[in-house]
Amino acid sequence: FLSTEDDIIPGNYGLKDQRFALQWVQGNIHLFGGDPLKVTIDGQSAGSASVSYHVLSNQSKGLFRAAIHESGTVLTSWGYQRYARDIAYKTAAALDSSITNSNGSAEVLEVLQKVTARELQDAANIIPVPTKHINPGYIFAPVVESGDDAFFTELAYEAVEKGNINKVKMIVGMNSEEWIARVSRFLSTEDDIIPGNYGLKDQRFALQWVQGNIHLFGGDPLKVTIDGQSAGSASVSYHVLSNQSKGLFRAAIHESGTVLTSWGYQRYARDIAYKTAAALDSSITNSNGSAEVLEVLQKVTARELQDAANIIPVPTKHINPGYIFAPVVESGDDAFFTELAYEAVEKGNINKVKMIVGMNSEEWIARVS
Repeated sequence: FLSTEDDIIPGNYGLKDQRFALQWVQGNIHLFGGDPLKVTIDGQSAGSASVSYHVLSNQSKGLFRAAIHESGTVLTSWGYQRYARDIAYKTAAALDSSITNSNGSAEVLEVLQKVTARELQDAANIIPVPTKHINPGYIFAPVVESGDDAFFTELAYEAVEKGNINKVKMIVGMNSEEWIARVSRFLSTEDDIIPGNYGLKDQRFALQWVQGNIHLFGGDPLKVTIDGQSAGSASVSYHVLSNQSKGLFRAAIHESGTVLTSWGYQRYARDIAYKTAAALDSSITNSNGSAEVLEVLQKVTARELQDAANIIPVPTKHINPGYIFAPVVESGDDAFFTELAYEAVEKGNINKVKMIVGMNSEEWIARVS
């Protein structure tokens, strides 16, 4: 999605790759028993915004008959790239200090093509950008283009207002106060007041429900497979390690995430919880008890809690921006996870189930390239 807003690096390559895939589906789906006239595209979060762009793009006309948006559209703050040319130049300058705004786009492209994917991603992670229009880490997104191969030629809200969209059936869904789950589900004071891991315990409860009810839907409780991608994949990994989830599934699929990732485990959990509370009530210090921290947190709205969590200073070397809340080691009867992941793996303290573990080399680089 990096773009110099001209014909040198026009941008939107991720969307064009998706369009190519949809064209392939149109030409080949019949070989798999499918109907090219009955293609539905579905996406969640950034994938949902991608779906939304295909609905708006004339380049994707006729490639699908229906679209499902799950928590994301082109109209979200992070769904469109502002200052694209400036960001591209800053990325190149972080790699080669000789690059300035006086250089041409071709020179910027030359610099970018000389480095490894890791170097490119590292440069993109450190450049200063206007934050009021983006979420941390999401500076690369679709842009308005011109030219024969332009995927998207006008601002989204203008296209919607004019009715310049592909007329297909749609389902659009969202949840109120999305993303708050990271705070409320994983914040922990590392004691029995706020032990943490509530998100994983909710998932466990859902798996228990499945065990008791799947037969009502024609399913077999002995043939449950859990599957997750990214943070969901790390969740799957935690269930494989947790004795609390024993017997709730027979197989697990991990797609690009495990408990061993840098963002898959919360360090400094108690400190982060206290800083979050202090951002909401300046009287909170380390001398306060966990019960007082809990009282402060329970008095505020979900939005206030999320806003506080977004501004607290935290050690960055172990986390990705915005991912300060994650699972923790617990103690107690209801503890979901009682030892560090690598220790559990070394000792073989895992649920012995069939597993598929997958990843892609240089993941996340797609946002830049």
